[in-house]
Amino acid sequence: MKEKRKNLKKKLKLGDLAILKKAKDFPESGGSLTAVKFYNRLLIECQDKIMLVLKVANGGRAVVVLINGYRKVIDSKFLKMINNKDSEELHEFKKI
Repeated sequence: MKEKRKNLKKKLKLGDLAILKKAKDFPESGGSLTAVKFYNRLLIECQDKIMLVLKVANGGRAVVVLINGYRKVIDSKFLKMINNKDSEELHEFKKI
């Protein structure tokens, strides 16, 4: 039972800070060319930028974030939450 609790991922919630995951963090799924192009556009737009979670919908799958002064809906599998443990990453982004 304890092993299952350790493996639970932290879910994004209102007010959390998030960044875009790197492509190497995704499981290999044999994505289509359309999916690859979508991720590349998202990477160009959101790379190295901190996003604020405004709303979590669709059972935690769709996340509305604030980035570059506007709202954007992104699938939660593309986002990584920044919390106190990952404060080194947060400091790294503040240098930019």
